[in-house]
This record gives sequence, C-alpha cells and structure tokens, in this order.
Amino acid sequence: MLPLRQCLIGAATYRAQCVWMASSSVAARCLSTSYAALGADTGPSRSTPHIPAALLLALEQRPKVGVAKFPDAGRGLVAALPIGYGENLFRELPMVCYNCLSVLLPTSPRVHARRSASDASPRWFCCQDCAAAADKQFYALESLALDSMSKLEQLSKDSGERFPLMVARLAFMHLSAALNPGGSTSAAPQKGEGVYQGDPVAGDVKFLCFANVGPEPYPQPWVDAYSLLLAGMEQACVAVQVAEQARAAVPEAGQEPAGQGFPAGSAARMQNQLASLDLHWFVAMISRLHINVFRVGAVLPMDGWVPLSVDGASGSAAYLVSSLFNHNCEPNVDVVFPRNDGMASFVAARDIDEGEQLCISYIESYSMSLEQRRKHLRHTYGFICRCQLCQEEESDQKSSS
Repeated sequence: MLPLRQCLIGAATYRAQCVWMASSSVAARCLSTSYAALGADTGPSRSTPHIPAALLLALEQRPKVGVAKFPDAGRGLVAALPIGYGENLFRELPMVCYNCLSVLLPTSPRVHARRSASDASPRWFCCQDCAAAADKQFYALESLALDSMSKLEQLSKDSGERFPLMVARLAFMHLSAALNPGGSTSAAPQKGEGVYQGDPVAGDVKFLCFANVGPEPYPQPWVDAYSLLLAGMEQACVAVQVAEQARAAVPEAGQEPAGQGFPAGSAARMQNQLASLDLHWFVAMISRLHINVFRVGAVLPMDGWVPLSVDGASGSAAYLVSSLFNHNCEPNVDVVFPRNDGMASFVAARDIDEGEQLCISYIESYSMSLEQRRKHLRHTYGFICRCQLCQEEESDQKSSS
C-alpha cells in the first residue's frame, strides 16, 4: 500500500469562489459564505486562487447547487434551494480520460485511427468527430511515441493502474496545446445546456484535491512510469524536429513527409513545454487523479458488443465540477451515464432540503458491510466514513456486543 492515499480533503486550499445564486438577495450571502470557505475575509478585490472558467459558468447557470465548506470534509456541494427527486443537477464531460468511453456495437460506425504504417496499435473511435477531436487534443503527437506508450500501457496493465496512462494522456494534451499557442485542446463549456467541462491545459486539474504523497523519493512505480512517459515525449519531440528539417530541405515537395502537418516552430515550443512536464508535475497530477477519478460504467446490450475501453465495460475519467462531491454511504445524488459514454449526469436520488450537503457514493456501498466500506474508503481515499448510515450500524454493533 502506497503512502499517497492520505487524502488532503479539508487541508487543501479551498478554491470555491462563489455559489450558484438564485436571486440577488441570496447572492451576497452565498458569496460571503464561499469566501469564508476559501479562508478569505475579503471580497473579490483581493487576490484569490485560480477558479476554473467552467466552474464559474456552472455557478452562474445552476441556481440550486452551491459550494460550501463542511467540517471534517472540506469543500463540497450544497443544495442552495430545495431539489426534487429525480431532478437533474448538472451534466459534465470529462477533463481527461483514457480511451474512448463509448461502446461499439456490431452496427456502430467505427473510425480506425492509424497515423502511419508502423502504427501497430491503432486507436478505435466511435465516430469521425471523436477521432478528429482526439487528433487535435493528443493523438497526433501520441502516435509518434508508440514504442514508449506501448510499454507504458503494458506496465499499467500489469500493475492494474490506469492513472499513469491518464497522466500520459494529459501530458500529450499539454504538448499539443503548445503547438497552438492561445488555443485550447478542450471543448468550451456549453452554455444553456447544463453541460460543463474543465480545461486540463488551462490548469483546471490543479483545482482538484490531492493525496499527500510526501517528499522525495517518490513511489518507485511512479518513477518507472514517468521514465517511459518521458521517453515517449522526447521521441515525439524528435519526430517533429526531424519532420521540420525534412520540410525545410524539400520545401517544393508535393507530398509532405509523415508528421509534417505541424506548425512551424513546433519542435522548439514542444521542448519548452516538455521542461515543465517533469517528475514533480507527474506526481502532482497522479496524486489528484488517485482520489478524483470516476469509473464510467457502460450498459451493455444482451447480444453482441465490442467495448472500446481497456477492461471491457468501463472506463476512467476525471471531472471538474463533480470533483466537489463528498461521499456518503447513503447518497442523495446518483451518478448516471445516459449516453453510454463519458458524459456524467448527476440526479437527485430523493427530495433534498435547502442547505443539505449533496453527496455521491464513491463505492458500491449497498453491497458492502460497514467494515468493508470503511476499509475500502480508508485504503483508497484516506478517510474513515462517519456518515449517518455508518454511525447507526456502528451503534447497532456496539449494542449487540
């Protein structure tokens, strides 16, 4: 068991700047409450931590959900107004994931992404739009590092850890963004639809609470994984540099060599970005993913399906707004995936009173005993659950003993 799972929820800086507001009279009270959660005693005129744009947009558009600070739990979501059973709180697309989270049926259109003849492990995508987005966000560069990435995939498979793969995906998103200064590799939040998405390249992943890893030396499995990732990033940088040199040597060529679709100066910008993607960055990112990643489950048909995800019926994804949900073994919010892909929808599991904390369950608590739930939560998330259900079961056990 690695020491990284001591969760700093409650100790990390509270970055929630404001609360979803239903009216101007509520606004002042909500803003005051959220600045208190930040640990600030002043308004927006003073410097405050970076607040992701997608979160601010959600604050404006979802009047029934707010942000507050809770004893022993840190920042979390709260019902700013009464919420009815079955009501949709919001929907969210992942900031970062690994592999397409859709499920391919035998009748589904399949897009086969192979960027070169040497690509022995091409990616499958559910549609052309998904493939085009992946190419812009990470795959154009990631496909230039197939050897190292294949080794990293095998290492992750052997260890049963997806987090290094997700951080690798994030690294190539940063490198891809460096090729397009001022641009973003993430889709913009969709106004008016209640669908939000954080921008990992803009630093939104840093907003997530993180596990306390401690000083160096870092866990050896992480060091090994980073070594493979670094080799892959360097391999991609060299490939782009070689392509730039080839283009400069034969500018009149009618057919550009493979990999020459990158803007001029790409290799230099990638090298500058690579300097910031060091081992410390890798550990900072993986320590956040360890306690914030959602399991994306797919509802499979009865006959004939081809999963796109690594282990068949599920994927892994990290979200921004929903990272603020705290845990309860009897949650008042359910997480569903209505499109059978990575878009998560958060629905009220019962009527919720104003001022009540909004919680999901981090585990399949309905099928576990008190001891199993607490062991799992402490091992994975670093805390002992003291929700009402756990306290009642603990009291019952003491009474019967």
